[in-house]
Formats: sequence, C-alpha cells, structure tokens
Amino acid sequence: ILNLARQGRGKAPWIVTAKTPSAENAKLLEEVGGCYIVLKSQAQTSEGKTTIAWLDILQTIKERGIESIMIEGGGVIINSLLSAENADLIKSVIVTIAPTWLGQGGVVVSPSRSEGSTLPVARLQRTKWQQLGDDVVLCGTLRA
Repeated sequence: ILNLARQGRGKAPWIVTAKTPSAENAKLLEEVGGCYIVLKSQAQTSEGKTTIAWLDILQTIKERGIESIMIEGGGVIINSLLSAENADLIKSVIVTIAPTWLGQGGVVVSPSRSEGSTLPVARLQRTKWQQLGDDVVLCGTLRA
C-alpha cells in the first residue's frame, strides 16, 4: 500500500489504533500522506471484549472531512459493524467472498448469540453481485 502511495497510484492509509505507533512507523506513513489515528476510548463488545467504539472511530474520521470510508477486515470486523449496537452506522456494504471454507475451523461470519436467543438479521437491499476470478463481490445497502 505504501509503495502504491509513493508511486501516486493510490492513497496512503489512515490506521486507527489504541496504541501509539513507533516514531519510525509514524514517519514512514506520514511521508506518503497517511497517518495513525490513536484513540484511547474503549468500549465493551456484547462478548465482553474491550475495543474502540465504532462511533468514536467514525466521528473522528468525519471530523477530518471524510464522509465515506472503506473498512477492511475479516469476519470479526464484519460481525462487529453489523452487530445490533453498530448496524445503524452502516449504509452500504461491499463484501468480497473468497472460496474459503466458512464456519468452525474457517472464517466465522455471523454474530455470536446466547443459547436460545435471536438477533435481528442485517438484510441487504438493492444487491449486486460481480464475479472476479474465483472471488465474488456482493454489494448492497442496509437502509433505503
């Protein structure tokens, strides 16, 4: 990613973290136009894990003039964003689905739930599918 930014073929990333990066890493990122955003606020997930609250992340980014972002991650990130406490923050999703086994022993993509309880399902509207090689990209909106 940094090489693409150096070549003018892409933008450098903004990395949100709870830990202050080393001066060397911060300098490398800043030299190509990226930055670290260090947020010390913490939130508890429904599973009892400590994390940075998505609302804090998105508000901080909006304060920097960004109205739309791409968030990269795997099943943990997707589940976190689509959880009941965060789903209202998301307007649309673009998910790359690779031919990798899902489920136990593979990529887990479904919110965790207590035995016998149900959670609201994040249902996509206006969906579009695009095959790219072996992968499939799914696009859709969560709200009209």
